[in-house]
Amino acid sequence: MDISEKSVAKSQEKINSQSVNEVVQIHHSDSVAFLGDFEEQVDFIYLDSYDYDDDPEVQIKSQVHHLNEFVAIEDNLHDNSIVLIDDCDLPNGGKGKLVAAYMLKKEWKILLNEYQILLVRKNFSF
Repeated sequence: MDISEKSVAKSQEKINSQSVNEVVQIHHSDSVAFLGDFEEQVDFIYLDSYDYDDDPEVQIKSQVHHLNEFVAIEDNLHDNSIVLIDDCDLPNGGKGKLVAAYMLKKEWKILLNEYQILLVRKNFSF
């Protein structure tokens, strides 16, 4: 899903040219709104929306947006759900600063903490 009509159109074009068009869906939407309305359980979610740059105001907005995305989908996550957050090894904690802190207080644990952070529930089983 993307808020950019141009990005959605390009993605849909690529999907239509592949054999995955029956299993991949592209949506034009704000991610927080979309995730808040999503009703199915989620096995894996990759959070990588909202640009992050050198402007401290943009950084905070990006971090808050990622936290809002997670809170919007949180009830759809189960014991073996996996959350991957991109752009975390950046100044001031990157995109995942607030959402990772929130998740750690909610019985999640970090399995990978590099440029991306990978989190699972503490009772996650492989």
